Amino acid sequence: MRVQALVFVATGLFLALIGAIYWFTSYEPAGTVLLVLGLGLAVIPGTFLLRRTVSAPALAEDRPEADPGDGAGPLGTFPASSVWPVVFAGGAALTGIGLVFGATLESRGTH
Repeated sequence: MRVQALVFVATGLFLALIGAIYWFTSYEPAGTVLLVLGLGLAVIPGTFLLRRTVSAPALAEDRPEADPGDGAGPLGTFPASSVWPVVFAGGAALTGIGLVFGATLESRGTH
């Protein structure tokens, strides 16, 4: 978990650096606010993961002597084949077509 935490914290530091450079080169507030909010979105989970690494056991990717199979776990069970993904895709396509052509027919004023 330490590796993931460091990736989040490093991303936050990168966004802080880019935000400072962006502010001092453009003085544009909207982009700077977005970069600062991105900094917060990176630091919050990074801090949580860093605090959790203290109490949780080390994961396989955190141990240098780990084997590739140490991180593998059970795959679980997979559901049988189902028709519902096809039904959902057909409904989504029909909804999209209805939105496109319904708006076109409505704008023509066909009554």
